[in-house]
Amino acid sequence: MHAYSTDSRERLRVALVLGGASVALAWGFYKALTALTLTVPWWFDAPSVVGFYGLLTAAFERALWRVSLLRKVGLVKVPDLRGVWEGQIASSFDAHATSYAATVEIFQTWTHMLVRLRPAH
Repeated sequence: MHAYSTDSRERLRVALVLGGASVALAWGFYKALTALTLTVPWWFDAPSVVGFYGLLTAAFERALWRVSLLRKVGLVKVPDLRGVWEGQIASSFDAHATSYAATVEIFQTWTHMLVRLRPAH
């Protein structure tokens, strides 16, 4: 897959939201451990914000960006183009005189896209 860009500031907004959510989850994790009177080594607790950020970012990249609520509130604007599309293509080789049936298959995550064009035989 290849990276693509958009003309919105969406990537910055999402990073800030995921960062805030990571801090909140790390705090909740700390409170849960405290309530259970469990202690963890310093090396486990210290990277918890970074760990939650990594998990949230991976989940957002693969699936969460497609959640309709995030689109309704304006957090995500990247269009979801995944799927199989049928259509016609024309070439400038013959001045667009002939059109050819083709199938386009699009694989997409939040930041990457693969477009596969298959002409009909």
